Amino acid sequence: MPRPRNVRLASLCVVLLTTGACYDYVPVTTAPPIGEIVALDITDRGRVDLTDRFGSGIARIEGRLVSSASDQYVLSITRVTQINGDHAAWTGETARLSRDLVGGVESRRLSVARTSLLAAAATAVVAGFIVTRNWTSSSSGGSDSTSGKGPASLRIPIGRLGF
Repeated sequence: MPRPRNVRLASLCVVLLTTGACYDYVPVTTAPPIGEIVALDITDRGRVDLTDRFGSGIARIEGRLVSSASDQYVLSITRVTQINGDHAAWTGETARLSRDLVGGVESRRLSVARTSLLAAAATAVVAGFIVTRNWTSSSSGGSDSTSGKGPASLRIPIGRLGF
């Protein structure tokens, strides 16, 4: 029987693997609802205007939409990406961004296909791990037949954990 600690560790690995890469950003055609995680693509003018707050070369700002008006977005920022691909994690600082500095808005959505593939792969890895550790019970049988009527006793070993 597997140790509870090993089972918890394997379960945690599966959860982390399946939650990390299972989202896609898709273009928004209507106003995203408050509280949704969004990514704002910054225009060239926005790069110039936002240099003092975010540094030069900002390409994208991701975060939770706190509020939205006809002229601005208010975001709790979680990540800022530069044109060269570098990114910096933020811890939820709030920023107001004028809509005319934003070229596109995308919303984070669960990708069913990627989630399914990742869950199948994680399950295969965990199953392979368990099989290679001999966590399944095995029986070694021999019949102790003295009268020809079957075994005189039946032994059912619980199994042996091999690490």
